[in-house]
Amino acid sequence: MGLEAALGAVERGFEVTVLEKGRIGESLRRWGSTRLFSSLGMNVSGRVRRLLGPDLPPADALLTGPEMVARVLEPLVSRRPLAGRVRTGHRVVAVGRARMTRAEMAGHPLRAERPFRLLVETPEGEEVLEAEAVLDASGVYDIPAAVGAGGVPAPGARGRGPPRA
Repeated sequence: MGLEAALGAVERGFEVTVLEKGRIGESLRRWGSTRLFSSLGMNVSGRVRRLLGPDLPPADALLTGPEMVARVLEPLVSRRPLAGRVRTGHRVVAVGRARMTRAEMAGHPLRAERPFRLLVETPEGEEVLEAEAVLDASGVYDIPAAVGAGGVPAPGARGRGPPRA
């Protein structure tokens, strides 16, 4: 979804940078031999079909996660308009507004005039980036929902042993 959103933004004239925590399609790679539940034609847009053209597998293909990465996502990020816009190994640690705390002018329209500031862990160390807009398409694969009261992990649920009395 993040790559699709990036393509749409580029088409609309925005400068785009995609930050990938790991490799391209990291969570899909973990699927192994498990196939997508829907055909490729249902999982890629007309925009992607036009960009990849005859290199794209048939619309009725049921790809595995690693096949989706190798045959769709990696070719997509290596071609215009995404070539050079995707940074792998970049984990967003925090997002805020320039020169403001969370509490300052919360909900006020003037807050939107300040750029976003992102603290990013990169292969070279921490870096601060600024952006006019931020779209979080990280999904939930690595961030499971807690089932404890109030959406908070139950005592002991984080794998650190039984709760103490």
